[in-house]
Formats: sequence, C-alpha cells, structure tokens
Amino acid sequence: MKKLIMIAVVGVVGGCEMPSILTEPTQSPRAKFGNAVLATRPTTPEVGSGFLDTPVVELNRIGGTWTFTVPPTVTQVERRTAEYHQFSLYVGRPAPTDTPFLVITVGRNPKSVVWAEPQTYKNPQSREYILNGEAAAESVGLTDSGAAYTELVVTRAGSQAGTSDACHALAIAKNDEQRKLALEILQSIVWKPNQ
Repeated sequence: MKKLIMIAVVGVVGGCEMPSILTEPTQSPRAKFGNAVLATRPTTPEVGSGFLDTPVVELNRIGGTWTFTVPPTVTQVERRTAEYHQFSLYVGRPAPTDTPFLVITVGRNPKSVVWAEPQTYKNPQSREYILNGEAAAESVGLTDSGAAYTELVVTRAGSQAGTSDACHALAIAKNDEQRKLALEILQSIVWKPNQ
C-alpha cells in the first residue's frame, strides 16, 4: 500500500517539471518555395521624368518590391503595363482555355472586384488584419458557381489610399488543392524596401 502511494506522489511531482507547449519556441507557418518579385513604382515621380509614359519600372527609382513565393509546379504568366504589374498563376501547365486560380496585381488604388460584382461573388465576409507587417483587407465567400474565393488587398503601413502601390490578389479555388496552394501563396506576400 505504501509503495502505491509513493509512486502516485512521484508521478504527480515529476509531471510538474515537464516543459509546457506554451513555453516552447514555435515557428510561424510560411510557404517555403522560390521567390517571384513584383516591382513597385515610386510614390512621387520626378517632374519631366516620363514616369507616366514608361511601362517598365526603373529599379533604382522605386522604394521597394512586393514578393510572394510559389512552388515550381505553378506556372506564372506575367503582364506589365504603365498602370500595373500582374501575375496570373496556374497549377501545372495551362491549356489555352484555363483560367488562373490566383491573380496578383500591383498598382495604384486597386478596386475590389468582389464588392463590384455581387452577382458573381455571393455574400462576402470581410476582415482587416496585419499580414507580414502590412495592412490587409480580406473578403472571402463563394462564387455563383460554388467555388471558394479570397480577395486580398495589401497596402504599405502608413500609406494613404492612392498614394502608394498596393498589392491586390484574387484567388478562386475549384478544389482543395488549389485552395491550400492559394492560401500558402497569399500568406507569403511581403513588401520589402530596396537597399
């Protein structure tokens, strides 16, 4: 009888010395893939620089870049104009009729597609939070065809609407694989100042 009591007391005391999962260091979940860089335009162009007429951004005149990570299984189709820089992302090699599961665009004063087209994007749920140090506005829901969507607008901290480039992303996932992949890519969006 004394031996049983002694074992129970030792077990309770010994359990108090175990480290708690709450005190252990943890790593933030981040996608671990290669980088793709989106260049931003300067916030105030120099007079007579031809900035508005130049479709390609001069790297030595911008304040920073938007980056995101994608796995090698994703095909990226890049498009640049004087107004925006855009990446359309496809799983694997796209056919001519395929639509991208994620489109990421950098430009000034992005407009919400979700709120502008309520007949396509049903009952959006919105929230605002900080994503990798930048302000993010997110809308989620289902399209009229039943696909899950996420729209994300990320702006640099301290910038006013229309005065700084923002990153706009719209993901429409037709299956769980695309949904998981889109969330990993969206979580990896970061603005980095040039050095």
